Amino acid sequence: MLCTEALSHILNQAESFGKISRIRFNDAGPAVNHLLFADDTLIICNSTKEECSQIMHCLSQYGHISGQMINVEKSSVTFGNKVEIEIRNWIKQRSGIQVEGGLGKYLGLPECFSGSKQKLLGFLEEKLNSRLSGWYAKTLSQGGKEVLLKSIAMAFPVYTMSCFKIPKVLCSKLTSVMMDYWWNTMQD
Repeated sequence: MLCTEALSHILNQAESFGKISRIRFNDAGPAVNHLLFADDTLIICNSTKEECSQIMHCLSQYGHISGQMINVEKSSVTFGNKVEIEIRNWIKQRSGIQVEGGLGKYLGLPECFSGSKQKLLGFLEEKLNSRLSGWYAKTLSQGGKEVLLKSIAMAFPVYTMSCFKIPKVLCSKLTSVMMDYWWNTMQD
């Protein structure tokens, strides 16, 4: 925690001097230049040579102070759609980070949220289906089914819904999966 305070201070100081910028994801939200979670750090800035150089300077300064160094093998960089290939390559070369992120999952959720929400969040329906198929509907009473549905199935998408607004179509599909389980008397 003490080390990350130093990193936060260095990044915020660079921002206050106008060397890096903050990003605001929507009008009501705060502007940020970094996010910290457990032992992960997400640094957010404009994709320019100047800001990349400044970020690398901040990380070098942090490494000198704390003794911690960035692990470029475990790191990734994600770019917006409008960032030119030349700039992407320059940033990857300057930072030493060759892996482009955005296509995987982090904490069980998609890293990058672009494209069809139904496709990105379709894993919810698949996971719910697989979880429910393991519960033998035939051997449970309606009361047992009710307990399982209320305690597990209905709580299942809450984490995702706390981060993203899920489409109505997906809500309907999840409800349909739960209703099929409720009324089904045979295991699929």
